[in-house]
Amino acid sequence: MKRFLALLLAVVMLCALCACGKEAPKDDNTDKGGDTTATTTTEAEGTTTTTEAEGTTTETEAPATTTGTEAEGTTSATEAEGTTAKPTDTKAPTTAKPTTTKAPTTSATKKPPITGFIPTLPTSATKPTRPTEPDDGRPVIKILSIGHSFSKDAMVTYMWDLFEAAGYNTTIAYLFYPGCSLERQYHYVKDNSASYQEYGYNNNGTWVVKNNACVTDALWDDDWDIVTFQPSPDYGTGVSYDCNLGCNRTLTSDYMHFNTLVNTVRDYLVSAENPYGPNRDVKFHYHLTWAFATDCKLWSFTYSDYDQMKMYNNFINATKQHVVNNNKIEGVIPCITSIQNARTTWMGDTFNMPGEYNPNKDGYHLNDKGDLVAAMTWVAYFTGKSPKDFKIKTPYSDAEYTAFTEAVDNAIKKWDSVTESKYKTAP
Repeated sequence: MKRFLALLLAVVMLCALCACGKEAPKDDNTDKGGDTTATTTTEAEGTTTTTEAEGTTTETEAPATTTGTEAEGTTSATEAEGTTAKPTDTKAPTTAKPTTTKAPTTSATKKPPITGFIPTLPTSATKPTRPTEPDDGRPVIKILSIGHSFSKDAMVTYMWDLFEAAGYNTTIAYLFYPGCSLERQYHYVKDNSASYQEYGYNNNGTWVVKNNACVTDALWDDDWDIVTFQPSPDYGTGVSYDCNLGCNRTLTSDYMHFNTLVNTVRDYLVSAENPYGPNRDVKFHYHLTWAFATDCKLWSFTYSDYDQMKMYNNFINATKQHVVNNNKIEGVIPCITSIQNARTTWMGDTFNMPGEYNPNKDGYHLNDKGDLVAAMTWVAYFTGKSPKDFKIKTPYSDAEYTAFTEAVDNAIKKWDSVTESKYKTAP
């Protein structure tokens, strides 16, 4: 009997012990008697960890992390500027924030509004793929000419090599329509029509040409430093021009739309649709082209009475009147004067293609020698160097190159009048 009662007592005590061993309910995250409670709250902008241990509360914020380590190398127990420990408080309970996740917040930087004429833009534009510029420490220069064949004359033969010799990482390009007046340029640019016969691009010594181009094919093809404009080589009412698109009429009327042309090009460049981003740093320059050779037979030479110096002075005066005082134009590339200076050497008026007018001989396009002088002028103008400092291998003798250099140096010094050469006698 005693053994039965002892066994019964043992069973009762065992049951009591099991009942006492169950976990007591938590007390709403309230710290009592040194118990430890850890709660983690995650927000979209970072992680907040609250740890309570023996009455001490340490709060940590680590923006933009999920591992408890801040971007600048601090640990989960450290804020961006150090560790922050709350004072010990054993009386008041600490309640952790509920776990929540906020939607990420982004701040968009508003672009300045574009003012002035907003051109009709293509429905889409994609950033072109271009070779990576060499990281070789050389200064970068990227030039686009909007004009006609006289820019091709200056650019295509020698200019890239000369810039390279001057120590530049170079991209040059042109938009070409034959004899294009400033007024006609304005219409083609405003309408963004595929009216340019060629768009030529060169960033590695080799020309790539696209036919039937519009202005955004060029303007949105690279992050240009410089864009140039140029006058029509012809003035007076041209038989070959459709006046609905802007014939030349007179030299003065050719500048009627010049300011609006420049503004329209700028609007394209600063447009948010430019794949390279709004280009507000581009500079505009004016390519002042040469007077025709004295034996030129082109119809428009009649408006200068077949007088080379009259044509020279007409263009100089028009440039002073309509370009020099335009605050959007940084300066004038004086090819008109470097060619005219070179004509005062022993070589004379031999810088244009022969003048018996036919498709291959015209008296107004430059020949190879003229191409070199024009290209030397551009490179000297934009680099501030003399051509003697960026000499390249050419078909011309040292004496000829020295005479070319003198002509260019004098034109850079004095763009609006002819300087007679001291090289009057052939070596």
